[in-house]
Amino acid sequence: MEVFASISVIILSSVGLAIISSEILKIHNLDRKKIIHSPGAITKISFIVVIITLLIIPTALPGAASWISGIKAPPTILNGGTNFNIATDDWPAAMEWLKNNTPEDAVVASWWDYGYWITTLGERISLADNATLSTIQIQKIALMFLSSPDRGWELLQELGADYVLVYVASVRIDEEGGSALYLLQGGADESKKQWFMRIAGEPVSRYVEADGLSGTAYFWDNTLLGKMFPYSLLAYADFNANLQSETYQPGFTPIYEKDIKYQSDGDGPLRLVYSSSSFDRETSGPISGVFIYEVNMDYVPNQVTSPTTEITESSETAVISTSFGDITIELKENVAPKTVENFKNLANSGFYDGTIFHRILPDFVIQGGDPNTISGSRDTWGQGGPGHSIDAEFSDIKHKKYIVSMARGGDINSAGSQFFIVLENSPWLDGKYTVFGEVTSGKDIVDKIASLETNSQDQPIDQKTAIIEKIVIIS
Repeated sequence: MEVFASISVIILSSVGLAIISSEILKIHNLDRKKIIHSPGAITKISFIVVIITLLIIPTALPGAASWISGIKAPPTILNGGTNFNIATDDWPAAMEWLKNNTPEDAVVASWWDYGYWITTLGERISLADNATLSTIQIQKIALMFLSSPDRGWELLQELGADYVLVYVASVRIDEEGGSALYLLQGGADESKKQWFMRIAGEPVSRYVEADGLSGTAYFWDNTLLGKMFPYSLLAYADFNANLQSETYQPGFTPIYEKDIKYQSDGDGPLRLVYSSSSFDRETSGPISGVFIYEVNMDYVPNQVTSPTTEITESSETAVISTSFGDITIELKENVAPKTVENFKNLANSGFYDGTIFHRILPDFVIQGGDPNTISGSRDTWGQGGPGHSIDAEFSDIKHKKYIVSMARGGDINSAGSQFFIVLENSPWLDGKYTVFGEVTSGKDIVDKIASLETNSQDQPIDQKTAIIEKIVIIS
């Protein structure tokens, strides 16, 4: 749309400029009945100066981003959209390999920036691209990258992915002794990872240092994305002061060395099956690294069972009365005692009475418990709470269908009053949200609420149909 609109603007501007120029620059005209005077010399000169100035400014400003420097930049497919002013065949070659060496029905997981290339050049199915409207799908991908390797592998199974692609832009710098060292943060996934965290609803500080870019030890050691980057942190350096540190220091630059964690013949959750040719360069310079991993379908995640996850019969239930009928929830005080106590106190005080299920996402969740839905405007729904928060109480209970869990913000300890009921198995939520109950009856009522008509913000159009009349705790 922008392209067609710009063509129209250019044509109309040209016509307008031609009319104005002809009027200002016309010469004296002697009519039989009257003399027509054209603008004076000063006006003409001023007009010419203004036009020339308007033509010159875009060529000079802004300094490094004028249209002249812009047209000199290589096509995005040749530099991957990185900060490097280079043109390589790393992306075209990777897509050619993908097309010729993977099954025609293969599904490729990657960040959505690369989905279009995977589909059109690689001729393979991509999980997300620039046209993906489902924020849930993109959130799932972000959560997969930020999960532990075992959890990430499980999410890849849930997503139906056969391959995973990551893109890393780095620069090789050679030490005097001949060792190859690398700098990251060239504008690829290593520089975008903080957006993965924001979209996934994860605390950025867990994965990124104070500079907003350098990965923490947790990121490198505990996330699937950190394991997929074929580098490991070596040290931090201050090149100006010639100083070095083993830990992060403000103003220091992280230095990396090559380290492929998932080899092609390994038995881990992924196997590296393709890497860009520039990754093997033997001289200093930029690297536009496309890395394709095959999902190891035979991988068996480590099964670690927490003693807190043994589910026993609860002596208490919560009954949510709605316009469609009652929903009964078994409260799991044995795995989330503080959360259950908070929920019971709010219910007994009448806090939930008159609130609504304000967020309805079919095949995902219905969410309620926000006091703003009683009297606040729709743009405030989802932002309210009881005025306090409770700490997370994670267990390894799975977010399967009809599980009840606490909603929260970016801080894992920011839950208050809002809760959600899961509509389909959602393993990417496991270990990230506090499970405190499960629907034991009224599942058809949950499904009816989930089928309500919603607006573009996933809010029920008729809020009366989604109202929570009251919540009663039964011992």
